[in-house]
Amino acid sequence: MATNGRRRTKGAGSIIHRKDGSWEFRREVGRDPATGKRRYVYFVKSVFRV
Repeated sequence: MATNGRRRTKGAGSIIHRKDGSWEFRREVGRDPATGKRRYVYFVKSVFRV
């Protein structure tokens, strides 16, 4: 698989700039043993400018 140099390493998570101006960090922390679904940790930071 060719990469363009912008892909993050495994476990690094992702940073997203939302339309409302806030920033979201999301990282997978593993799978739920009961259901097998992925579990994530979210952190949202709002930026207010005056």
